[in-house]
Parts: sequence; structure tokens; C-alpha cells
Amino acid sequence: MNRRYFIRESCSICLGAMVAGWLAESLSACATSKVLQAKMQGRAVELAESILEDERFHVVEAPGVRYRIAVRRLTNGQYVALLLMCTHARNPVTLTGNSFYCPLHGSRFDSQGNVIQGPAQQPLIHLPAQPDRQGILHIGLQDWMLES
Repeated sequence: MNRRYFIRESCSICLGAMVAGWLAESLSACATSKVLQAKMQGRAVELAESILEDERFHVVEAPGVRYRIAVRRLTNGQYVALLLMCTHARNPVTLTGNSFYCPLHGSRFDSQGNVIQGPAQQPLIHLPAQPDRQGILHIGLQDWMLES
């Protein structure tokens, strides 16, 4: 085996492994649950608590909101709501199982929204989420999160 052949074959294998890894990441992002549609009431996203029965993340979108939101009910009845916007370059983030991935620059976030791989330096934005007595969950937003 000559050196040129060895280098060409090695590079081909490395490139193939990189493409396979990227493809696997992309497909795992597609395998997330369906996107739930919510309503807007003022600066709050509203959805029925009953659709969040289990403890996994659900992706929610609402008209007029720039980014989707990941919502999860905790065992104590509280909720975690994370804005699916990368804190590095404001790119949309995808739910991959029980963590989050930014396809633009490769940032990764854990199930609490904490950075586990940069370039992002800040965690995902936590949103206030409170249920009312009628079983509606209200997720508070700031003005900049709304489309103008």
C-alpha cells in the first residue's frame, strides 16, 4: 500500500464517519414527538395541562411566537418551560431525546437547559409556567420573543 492511497482512504473513512454522525444527529432530531399547537393570550402561551400527562418534554408552538418552547411536567406537579433558542446565535434549537441541540454551531444543552457543549456560554432561557384552576398552563413570554 502506498502513502497516497493510505491517506486518501483514511480521509474517505473519516469523512464518511463525520457524515454518518451528522445524519444520525439530524434523524434523532426528527424523531422527537409531534409539535403541539397552543394559543396566545396577551404575552402568554396557553395549553391544556391534560396533554402534558407524562414527564417527557413536549414541543409547543403558538402563533406570533418566534421560537418553539419545550415543556415538561415534573413529578411534583411543577413545570419546566424552555425557549428553544440557542443563547449563542439565537438559532432554533431541537429536542433530541431528553436534551437539546443547536444545528448551527453544535451547542448542546442538558434536560435542564444547561450548556454541556459550546460555543454557547449561557443556558437556555427558562420561562415561567403556571397552571390555573381550570387546567390551563400559562407560559409567560417577554416582548422580544414575539414576532412583530
